[in-house]
Amino acid sequence: MEFDRAGLIGHLDRISCEDEITEVVLGPDLSVAALTPDQAFFVSAPPFQSDVLPEEIGVIDLSMLIKSLNKLTSGKEVGMTYEKSRLILNEGVHTLRLMTSDPDVIGTQMAEDSVEQITGCLEACDEFPIPKKIAKGILDAQDLLGAMELTLNVTKKGTQIFIGPKTGHNDVIEWPGLKGDSKYTLILQANAMVAALKNIEDYEDAGIILTGEDSIVGIRSGDYMYALTPTEEG
Repeated sequence: MEFDRAGLIGHLDRISCEDEITEVVLGPDLSVAALTPDQAFFVSAPPFQSDVLPEEIGVIDLSMLIKSLNKLTSGKEVGMTYEKSRLILNEGVHTLRLMTSDPDVIGTQMAEDSVEQITGCLEACDEFPIPKKIAKGILDAQDLLGAMELTLNVTKKGTQIFIGPKTGHNDVIEWPGLKGDSKYTLILQANAMVAALKNIEDYEDAGIILTGEDSIVGIRSGDYMYALTPTEEG
């Protein structure tokens, strides 16, 4: 079966989130629900196309699959099949056979009830639009500072985003439109937040979800959903 190469790469890139997700269980339709082993970052990706694979498979090195599609094939379409623990990519005379694994050994695999718990929590809360200038401000600040943490100081009147350590170089961004039901602070992994924001293709079809104090923050981009778990202040 042949697939649009650029579309497939885009789908996998939005799952990988710049290597936040390094291994994954791909469903037969290439849908994904994955949680990093430290439980700090969650990805839910929609189906890419029905009946791509005969069964769920474990991809032990997602970056290798993406690199293979990027570097080792050059046409607009690529053939992809699964056979005997191998994911086979084919383009004309070139065939690449990538090793796969049993889904049970993939560290990002999630039980269905755990997925439902996260998605249910996000769906129960209000979604706020993400202004492009706010997202760009966060991305530019992180590119400049390379911060480890990003802090959201949430109030009923708006949110202040603090990027970088209080004792070093930092940047503060005001987001009046992002309001909470109460006043609280959330500390998130900066790289994870940036990776989710970079995957927004259409700001008219994207949003951020606050689920409350000490609870997850959701970033939606179309049918792709990301959730970030706050860390404890160190």
